[in-house]
Amino acid sequence: ALRRQLTDRGKNDFRLRMSNVGRPLCQLQMAANGVTESRKPYNFKMMMMVGDAVECITDVILKIAGVNITSRSDDVELNVGDTTIRGTDDIEIDDKVYDIKSCSPWAFSNKWNKGYEHMKKNDDFGYVGQLIGYAKAKDKQPGGWIVVCKSTGKVAVVDCDTSMEEQVSVVQNIQQNVEAIRSKAEFKRCFDPIDDKWRGKPTGLKI
Repeated sequence: ALRRQLTDRGKNDFRLRMSNVGRPLCQLQMAANGVTESRKPYNFKMMMMVGDAVECITDVILKIAGVNITSRSDDVELNVGDTTIRGTDDIEIDDKVYDIKSCSPWAFSNKWNKGYEHMKKNDDFGYVGQLIGYAKAKDKQPGGWIVVCKSTGKVAVVDCDTSMEEQVSVVQNIQQNVEAIRSKAEFKRCFDPIDDKWRGKPTGLKI
């Protein structure tokens, strides 16, 4: 985890991975085109390392608790046409694929703690595509997410309560993203500008 966070891979190291292939297409296109990201705050890498440490500790706690861990940290591949998407999953419990996530108190209360349907509608990081992609690659069922708040230590288990039809739709979206990146499809924004507000009052600006 330390090596991953502290190694500078360069600006042009974009590749489709399990961790990003489910994100909104416009994000992937911007990254593939080498567009410079907004500067991260100085403490960004420290926050990421703390999150990694929390996830490692959670993995140990699951073992101590006697959870039925059927596999963990498997390297997986999902073939989409001529493209192979690679990644490493977190853990299998009762033969279902789970992701271990750490988050801020705000995300814990306002995103994860409101359940799968709410999280799915606010999934800018592509967590649903990531989990279902892992499950598809392993021919397993998605289990969900084990989420730990980095500040309070509170834990939420969010079941990936999804139908087979929805899983097929998510995989099709992954396929469309891969094809769009491979073919260098025309860029289209995935989001419309929204009114900026300060303390609930419009500022006249847009986000």
